[in-house]
Amino acid sequence: MDPLILLGYISLMIYIYLGIYMYKENTEHFLYIFLLYFYQFTAIISTLYLEHGIYITEQARYSFPTGATARLVLYNIAFFIPLSYFLKKITKNNINKAIQTKQIKGSNIIVNIMLISISLCILFLYYNLIKTGIPLFSDVVTRYVFWDEFSNYVWAKKIHYQISLMGFVLGLIHAFANTKNSKVVTPLLLLLMIVYLVLFGEKFSSIFRTLYMYLIPFYSIKYARKKKYLEKKDFILIVLTFTLLFSLSIFHFSQTEDTSALGAILYRVLGLQGHTWWGADEYLTSINTYNYWLHFSDEFSRVFNMESSSLNTGMKYLMLLIGDSNIVDIYISSNVSFTMAYPAITLYTFGYVGALAFQVLFAMIFAVIIKLFSSSINNKQYIISVLSTKLYISAFTLFYQGDFFEFFNLQVVGIFYVLVLYSLIIKINRNQRVTFSYRYLS
Repeated sequence: MDPLILLGYISLMIYIYLGIYMYKENTEHFLYIFLLYFYQFTAIISTLYLEHGIYITEQARYSFPTGATARLVLYNIAFFIPLSYFLKKITKNNINKAIQTKQIKGSNIIVNIMLISISLCILFLYYNLIKTGIPLFSDVVTRYVFWDEFSNYVWAKKIHYQISLMGFVLGLIHAFANTKNSKVVTPLLLLLMIVYLVLFGEKFSSIFRTLYMYLIPFYSIKYARKKKYLEKKDFILIVLTFTLLFSLSIFHFSQTEDTSALGAILYRVLGLQGHTWWGADEYLTSINTYNYWLHFSDEFSRVFNMESSSLNTGMKYLMLLIGDSNIVDIYISSNVSFTMAYPAITLYTFGYVGALAFQVLFAMIFAVIIKLFSSSINNKQYIISVLSTKLYISAFTLFYQGDFFEFFNLQVVGIFYVLVLYSLIIKINRNQRVTFSYRYLS
């Protein structure tokens, strides 16, 4: 066996142990960590598979052992170990205590408003889908060109990209539901969203993320009450969910691929998930010089100027850099992307050493987001939960797609500002109550 492949297997074992370690050290928050860990795990498995040597269609070349798996694990360790440390530090010092409050008055009104809003959004999405064309049953109207070439409603596109957020809101309402109607309505609306995604042509990722976001509040509250996540019925639910998603993927690929559906799925899982990292890493290790400052400037400009060219930054930059030009041109013109450009894009933005430093910084930011997220759920703070979820989804999108502007933008800054301001107000009110009580007792 090639020594680099052997190193890859050792690195995979280290990454699995890292997951076990994080579960033991950060059990309370592992529910929020797992989504990040899982996506990078698929990239590591894929990269190791690529190091055995297969033909990468998107790059029009054969892969070979490079040590990419070991380096990918290294950069993930540089993120997850600091994330574990910062989460424990925040929890120990109870930094998030300022936003822990009792149930918000008028929460039933907020719940009703949310349910009505989500219902209307789903209705609008179905209307647009039927009016424009259903990608699942069309060879022309595909999900990749649906918004740019066929849909006439800008608002529908904006709603579509909030489906994961809506899934979370429904899960939050269901977890705290004190009426029979809420417990019936929320899973029904979730089912309608899943059916919409299937009709839209989604196969796995979007459906999986929506379901996962829906379940986060339930299992977060379950752990807070029982100090454990999974019971026997939960394992059955997990098996059924993955069976459903796998069946949907088989059906989709059987309709769209000339080869066997199973073969297409295996290539997507084992070949596509890690090929961006493998190609980007191989490119940097094979050249003598690279202008990191120039690319950093491009990424910086893109963050502050969304009108600037996206071809010089993030996922599309790596696609053009490592992909076959003919295939990539077709992909970009059809709005098709590679996957898992993170943490590869950090290498080109900050260099190998700088990327390690960015991983630590990003871990610290993610720790704060996760703590805000979990505390707002456990304290039934609907508005704060929604804002925290927006931060989590934005950071997660950067974490697997590699586009910095998805997280570093004015919307995220505004949400952080609101959350900090809210925390300060709660802290001031608490201090005033404590001072008043002290004077009264004195």
